[in-house]
Amino acid sequence: MNNAPKLSSLRNRMTLTVIVLLTLAIIVVSISLSTTAKNTLAGIVREQAMTTARELANRIATEISSYQRQLQTTLTLFDADNLTSKELESFLARNPQLAGVFLRLGDDEIHVGNPWPQLGSLSFDEIVSGVGNPVLDDKANWQIPIWQPVKDQDDNVTGLLGFMVYLDPFTSRLQTAGGQVTIINQDGEAVLSSELRAIMQGDTRKGVTHGAIGEAIRAALSGKTGVIPFALDGNNCLLAYAPVAETNWGLTHQIPYKEAAYAQKTGSSNLVITALVCLLVMGGVVYLYAGTLVNPITKLSAATSVLAKGQLDQQVEITSRDEIGVLAENFNAMVSSLRKLVGGMGRAASELLAASKTLAFTAKEAGFVTEQVSATIQEVASGA
Repeated sequence: MNNAPKLSSLRNRMTLTVIVLLTLAIIVVSISLSTTAKNTLAGIVREQAMTTARELANRIATEISSYQRQLQTTLTLFDADNLTSKELESFLARNPQLAGVFLRLGDDEIHVGNPWPQLGSLSFDEIVSGVGNPVLDDKANWQIPIWQPVKDQDDNVTGLLGFMVYLDPFTSRLQTAGGQVTIINQDGEAVLSSELRAIMQGDTRKGVTHGAIGEAIRAALSGKTGVIPFALDGNNCLLAYAPVAETNWGLTHQIPYKEAAYAQKTGSSNLVITALVCLLVMGGVVYLYAGTLVNPITKLSAATSVLAKGQLDQQVEITSRDEIGVLAENFNAMVSSLRKLVGGMGRAASELLAASKTLAFTAKEAGFVTEQVSATIQEVASGA
């Protein structure tokens, strides 16, 4: 009668045993893969840093290219020799992202909006499409000059047309990356930065002499992409670098080591969480599967308990084609045999009872006859 609870605990023991084995397996695998996973995560962080640097460089290059194309379109639509200040003012009014427009033809210069102080210092032999260093206007707004050469019919450079472009759209794109992003020109000067103070304080110019930063800047300016670890002011960092296409600039992306370490820690935490979830799922599956093994045994146990009380009408309905199914068939056959045996014994007992009653009646009749014979003999004896 106590078998059912024991079988229930058997199910729990089976589940617990499998969970323990799975846990040990996961621990062993986790330990064996921990070093590999850590190195892999570190590699992923480095690759992400390089990818971010490349994407940022491409964004800036695309932005500059769009202004270069706009300048080229303007030169195509208008005759630079006949452009007037009024026309440039109208053009500037239609393009609020521009701080100014400038035109140089020979020794003549036209400035509309914010000027570019270095316009007159360019030699015509040096004029190609380009981008200059940032300029701070009297309202503390930063702009960069972007220009295209003006050419005559013989493809000779006769001047240049350019825009003074506000830096805010550029720096906002850099700030979305996190960390500090800086773009450096060939002279080691910060052209753009996610932190404008780097431009004002000349941090990057000093940084060129710093071993790791200088190495990254020189590599970026030479057209290479990569990432190197370094320490700055006692803080460990990763420094990714990439060239900016269509310019002579290089881009560096400085990521604090704690952010990289957080990415690794997050990856490890995700691995642990995944392992725990898998363990719980597998534990549930094992528990359900253990039920498919224990439930038929529970049915057999209950039927056996009822059979022990003398109820021979028990039949266990188990259709599985395994050892438990065979056991159920044998149990049903045993109950059927017991039922036939007990039934036969009942019939034999009934027949024996009837025979004993007949024998008793016969004995009684024989006794009566004997008494009559005895009485007759006594009467005969008395008459003699």
